[in-house]
Amino acid sequence: MCGRYVISSSAEIIAQLFAASQTQDLRPRYNVAPTQSVPVVQWTQEGRLLTSMRWGLTPSWAKSKVGPRGGIRLPDFINARSETAAIKPSFRSAWKRGRCILPADGFYEWKKLADGSKQPHYIRPFTAQPFAMAALWERWTSPEGESRQGVCVLTTRGCGELKGLHDRMPVILHPDHYAQWLSPDSDSDGLHALMQPLPDGLL
Repeated sequence: MCGRYVISSSAEIIAQLFAASQTQDLRPRYNVAPTQSVPVVQWTQEGRLLTSMRWGLTPSWAKSKVGPRGGIRLPDFINARSETAAIKPSFRSAWKRGRCILPADGFYEWKKLADGSKQPHYIRPFTAQPFAMAALWERWTSPEGESRQGVCVLTTRGCGELKGLHDRMPVILHPDHYAQWLSPDSDSDGLHALMQPLPDGLL
């Protein structure tokens, strides 16, 4: 899974790497957490756009509920399994129409130690360049008209470098596959073929 990550590159570098027009500046962030606003590259009719969304996808059909201590609760997915996202009700609409990219410079996983504590590990490519995590986004609107765009990271089996840390990892897209992932015309079989762990030796 992916529960914390780093985005330290500038908006100019991100926009250049992903061939996207930018709508915002980015400050370096070394512990990006769920529910925070995160940079997202999405497809539009005018081309790729670097914008921001909330990390936590709420399906458009979700109904708000009152929590046990009061307050409104909504489904809030930060990760989705790539193997089942196309058919799960929570993600199948986003799989068809809301594919996007979360740029990142690295992500964290924690290893449980013998004394019960957890040791964080920072994972990044050897190239030390920003990379693309495959993601899904969807807009949720309340009956009162409140609207928010939420995004979640797609995960797949962990690669060799993650053995002993976690059996899942974000889907990291090769640059040659950005266009296919973002295009609204891509077929589902071709998209599923992209949902693979990285080859060993790259992280």
